[in-house]
Amino acid sequence: MTNFTNLYLGVNELSGTIPKYIGNLKSILVLGLSDNQLSGSIPTILGDLTTLTSLYLGVNKLSSTIPSELGNLKSLVELGLVDNNLSGSVPTSFGNLTNLEVLNLLGNQLWIQICSPRILWWLNWRKEVLELKVRRRIEKDAGHSDLPELSLFCVNFKD
Repeated sequence: MTNFTNLYLGVNELSGTIPKYIGNLKSILVLGLSDNQLSGSIPTILGDLTTLTSLYLGVNKLSSTIPSELGNLKSLVELGLVDNNLSGSVPTSFGNLTNLEVLNLLGNQLWIQICSPRILWWLNWRKEVLELKVRRRIEKDAGHSDLPELSLFCVNFKD
């Protein structure tokens, strides 16, 4: 049962946490768990699924931060984490995702360190950014403390 290449379990009212044994699916290309009631953290073991081209975990109740191990998914073309309860910084390891074309992080409480050279390279490496919604965090001493922190974002890249 570990030789799946595509596993779609979206819109099935699945609940609980994402099981760690999902990391045994070493040859999986597409993993779709969107539109369920999954909760807890995104397992770091997902970073071991280096053959993944698409990972869909959106519209669940996932919380905590995005694990930096997802930056190991160098074959990833699409990553959907929309509408969860994720918070914190987008990992700088996302600069390793050189094949990424679609990144959807809307509907979370995430921020990005724009000053990070890896992230700047990653954003500038793409030829066309179709949508990028980012509100920058301004230090209180700059006099703009009323601006919200960074809200991140859906980026679609196109060659």
